[in-house]
Amino acid sequence: MCRTSRLGRAQAAIRFISISAFAATIGLPAVAQTANEPIKIGTLFSMTGFGAVVGASSMTALNMSLKDLNDAGGIMGRKVVVVSGDDQSDATIAVGEAKRLAFREKVDFVFGPAFGSLAIATVPVTTEAKIVQFTTAGAAELTPAFGPYHFSNFSGVRAQAEAMIDIATRDLGSKAPALLTDTSANSKGVVVEVKNVLAQRGLKLFGEQAFEPRTPDMTPQILSLRAAKPDIILSVSGSGEDAGLILKTLKDVGWDVRVESIALAFLSTAALKVAGPEAFEKAIGVTFKALTYCPSDALGASDFARFVTRIETFAPELKGKLAAPNALFTADQVSMVKAAVEATKSTDAAKISAWLEQSVGSVPTIMGKMQASKTEHIMLSSGSFVGVVRPDQKRADGLLQRAGC
Repeated sequence: MCRTSRLGRAQAAIRFISISAFAATIGLPAVAQTANEPIKIGTLFSMTGFGAVVGASSMTALNMSLKDLNDAGGIMGRKVVVVSGDDQSDATIAVGEAKRLAFREKVDFVFGPAFGSLAIATVPVTTEAKIVQFTTAGAAELTPAFGPYHFSNFSGVRAQAEAMIDIATRDLGSKAPALLTDTSANSKGVVVEVKNVLAQRGLKLFGEQAFEPRTPDMTPQILSLRAAKPDIILSVSGSGEDAGLILKTLKDVGWDVRVESIALAFLSTAALKVAGPEAFEKAIGVTFKALTYCPSDALGASDFARFVTRIETFAPELKGKLAAPNALFTADQVSMVKAAVEATKSTDAAKISAWLEQSVGSVPTIMGKMQASKTEHIMLSSGSFVGVVRPDQKRADGLLQRAGC
């Protein structure tokens, strides 16, 4: 009886071991398959609509960066693939595409949209799906409380305001700045922060005027500001045409005053068509230091200039049409994804977000050093900006001349 019991127990143990080994064998392909599954990046770029040039530039940069990455072995041996979406420069369509990418395609990351209103519309979707989303939007609404997994490698309204005031007062010696802005959400946010920064520094604002986007006439606003006698106009607008109209109106009324504007640097082509080259003589553009040069800098030697050469070689059809800064933002986002996944050994949104908050500054990026925290996910600081002279004139390598060189 005792011997039979021992035999039965031994046979049962053998059966258990055999079943366990078989189960483990069955499970092995699934584990291996998970480890080798590609990492999916879903794109919310504007491939059509008003943002199509930006979208095409961003998509090309992503394809080029991923080719380099995959040729070098991917991320931890996993290939990185693109699942494309087109927000068509429309917030409603962007939301639908975000839902498709998140819940049907089950992407690991989302890149885009580029524009604030579209980003605000889509972030609730990626938040619900627990997917890290990278944009180039700087809207004040995009806080970690609103989008815990959203990160922008652009700059927020506070950084824009600080940069404009630093350039005006420290670099250009202004004692009497005035504001002339459109009524868009981003511009209103910058206005609030300009006033806050000036108050904190004990500085006075000499006049303030606003206009509707794409206004046909700015003469009333310009004449009102002239009466306040400012020595520089800080202009904030989302349209190159509006920035150009400011310069043209100043010329028409005979007021020789400096104008400082982010739009004059990023949207100079549209501004130039409205104002003409003579109107740019006292214009100061505001842009990222990575996109500028001093006369002593060798032609084509900067990281940005080399990047532009590479991407135009990769996609020669974009030469002369490339929205180069937006392309660079996208390439830098790929660098951040690679670093975060390798550091956390995961694509989990909570782990990636926590790592970015603590360590994104360690990622080498061309546009400038990133910084994030639990209270701020818009990562480029005011120190990334500089003023440029003659923002209508780019050097042969695409760079603008830094003021004060």
